[in-house]
This record gives sequence, structure tokens and C-alpha cells, in this order.
Amino acid sequence: MIKIPGTSALSDFRVKQLLTELQAVDSNITAVSAQFIHFADVDNDLNQSQTAILGQLLSYGSAQSEGVQNLNSLLVVPRAGT
Repeated sequence: MIKIPGTSALSDFRVKQLLTELQAVDSNITAVSAQFIHFADVDNDLNQSQTAILGQLLSYGSAQSEGVQNLNSLLVVPRAGT
């Protein structure tokens, strides 16, 4: 199983909106982010060409913000079989 970080799952507008809502509950919250993560179930190690193709397929949207540290994170995945 290969784990490949993806792009940001939230627009800048949604990040600001969500942060405001969260800070109304707890003023200590200083940042929020969400990122897509792709899992590729492969039988063998990918060669350089296959890795490049997979990278191209998963290149979309805007990049994940580098400024947010993952101090507390939660991984949400679909149920098995979906």
C-alpha cells in the first residue's frame, strides 16, 4: 500500500469560515486544514515510469498549505468496499 499526500481539501474561503466557527467554540484554535490522501494498493514496487504516471494522475487542485502543522490530526476514510 502506497500513501500519497494530495492537495488541500478546502478552499481558502472555507478554511477561513471554518476557523471562525471553530474559534467561536475554542479561542485557542489557531489554524485548520484538510488534505486529500490517496492510497494505492499495488502488488509490486512501482518503477520510475509508473511512479511518474501515478504522480501525474494525482496532480490536481491547489497545493496543501505548508504553514499548518499537524498537531492534532484525524484520518477520515470511506468504509471498506466504497
